Amino acid sequence: MRLALVALTAALLAACSGEPAQPSASPSPTPAGVVAGLVDALTAAGLEARQAGAFDAFFGARGIELCVAGETLNVMVYQSPEASAAAAAQINPRDPSMIGNAMVDWVGPPSFWRHDSLIVYYIGSTERIRDALLEVLGAPFAVAQGALRVELPGC
Repeated sequence: MRLALVALTAALLAACSGEPAQPSASPSPTPAGVVAGLVDALTAAGLEARQAGAFDAFFGARGIELCVAGETLNVMVYQSPEASAAAAAQINPRDPSMIGNAMVDWVGPPSFWRHDSLIVYYIGSTERIRDALLEVLGAPFAVAQGALRVELPGC
């Protein structure tokens, strides 16, 4: 409401001055808003989804665990899309156990997606969750090779 009032006031002032009104830019979503949007999109895709906790993320991100259909989905939240793109560039797309100069020993084969200021990774093989992630986020940018099926503790 406040943004609309500011835009209306600016348009009126421009009209009175004889100058054309400039379109106002809508603010970009905050990283927390992008996480909330992801939860909403997964819910709309038919899965129960909620924020469940936090974890230590890498490359300066804030780690948020989502509970999606009883499984953990990890979301790394960066300050900007540029920061998430820089972090994503450090993840080997064919072997996500190689991140930067480090080798990560995952408990199962991870898949990574990037959206806006987020990097999302899922370690699991539940088709319903993978299908929803494909629908909401598109194709992953990094996928571990192998068909290892893991049973991870639920959330």
